[in-house]
Amino acid sequence: MCCFYQRQTQNCTVLLNWLVMVVENWLADAWAWWAENMACENAWDQADQEFWVQLLVLECENVKALWKQTTVLGRAVQARDNDYWVLDTILVLAVAFVLPTAWSPTLVLPAPWKPPNSSPSPWT
Repeated sequence: MCCFYQRQTQNCTVLLNWLVMVVENWLADAWAWWAENMACENAWDQADQEFWVQLLVLECENVKALWKQTTVLGRAVQARDNDYWVLDTILVLAVAFVLPTAWSPTLVLPAPWKPPNSSPSPWT
C-alpha cells in the first residue's frame, strides 16, 4: 500500500512539474509575443510620425505657395485698378487680332442664323 501511495505521489509530482513547465513556457511565449508586439507598434508609431512630419511640411509649402499666389493676384488686381484702361485696351487688341481658327470651339461664332422654314399651319 505504501508503494501505491508513493507511486501515486510520484505521478502527481511529475504531472505538477509538467503543468508548471507548460505554464512557464506559455508565460515566456506570452512575454515574447508582447515584446514583439510592442516593438512593432513602436516601429509603426515611428513611421506614422515620420509621415505626419512629411505631410506637415507639404502643407506648409502649400500654404506658402498660396500666399505667394495671393500676393501675385493682389498685385495684378492693384495694377488693373491703377491702369485698367491700358490693360483693357491691350486685352481687347489681343483678342481682336487672334485668328478665329485659334479660338476655342465655345468662343467661335456659329454660322449665320436662319429662321426655320415656316410651313403652312393647318390651323390658319
